[in-house]
Amino acid sequence: MEHRLRHPFWPVKTGHAPAFGLSQQWSSRPAMRGWGCGPAAALMVLGYLCLHHPDGFSLPLEALPPEPSKEYCAALLDTVGRRHFPILPRFGMNGLSLAFCLNRYFHRHRMPFHAAWCCSREKALRRMGQMLDEDIPVIFSVGPDFPLLWQKHPLSLYASPDAEKPCASVRAHYMVAAGMTSGWLELSSWGHRYFLPLADWREHHRHHSGHLVDGIVYIRRKKRRKRLLISGKGCTHG
Repeated sequence: MEHRLRHPFWPVKTGHAPAFGLSQQWSSRPAMRGWGCGPAAALMVLGYLCLHHPDGFSLPLEALPPEPSKEYCAALLDTVGRRHFPILPRFGMNGLSLAFCLNRYFHRHRMPFHAAWCCSREKALRRMGQMLDEDIPVIFSVGPDFPLLWQKHPLSLYASPDAEKPCASVRAHYMVAAGMTSGWLELSSWGHRYFLPLADWREHHRHHSGHLVDGIVYIRRKKRRKRLLISGKGCTHG
């Protein structure tokens, strides 16, 4: 079964072919370029929600254009990252702190969403499909080798599901999922579109990483509460 966002995902103008999402490498801050994949992923999710599920909130710059420029995204990443998603040099952000900072942002801007770190392998995949069906991008983590942090077992990424050889590899990195099939994830990272075989991620999760560092940020829309109106003739629901 296929799960996919309903709208184009962050077609950023770069002067060449449009980027697929934004890249932390565009930032003017060295710490953000080195360890800012968490804030970059959070900004991509917030920007998508701002464009396609506005509900009266906005990001802290002027109205987000449907096809922002690379320079605009770099300035937005520096602003949002510095104010709302602090990182530790050499460590970045863990999943729990990323979910906490998202919830703080949701609360401050009255956004009707709630975030939680989901680290169960099969539950994460199921919830990822639910989020994409509800048109919410998914922050997806490939963790480091844990607890053997000195080991390095990266995951290979492919330019297309038909590609025979990988074009990139990742470890200890956040990406954003924009689509999912029974065999592949469609991901945004460093401004590019990548594909990851789900079987490879399951294998990595089982043997090299684990629940604490591999997972997703599960974002769900809050249900609207009915207000209780009290009048002289009795109580009614509004």
